[in-house]
Amino acid sequence: LRRKPVVKSEAPQFSLSATLISVNTPMAIVNGKLLQKGKEVDGMRLLMVDEGRALLRYKGKNYSLSIDQPAESKTPSAATTEPQETL
Repeated sequence: LRRKPVVKSEAPQFSLSATLISVNTPMAIVNGKLLQKGKEVDGMRLLMVDEGRALLRYKGKNYSLSIDQPAESKTPSAATTEPQETL
């Protein structure tokens, strides 16, 4: 019997460097990319923005980002079935 090697994928690394709070178009800079709320860039979709914080969806998982902390993964249903607390 030959077994296929198990390939473990590492969790993606996200770096939030800035947020811009605007009534019309809230934005955040994640991994050097400018994201507008609701728009998708390189598979990342910005769901919510607040001062120094952002909620991002990538490959079916939500990530809570903070300028001073690494990304924390949340279950995909967290943002869709329950309202997120105000950041």
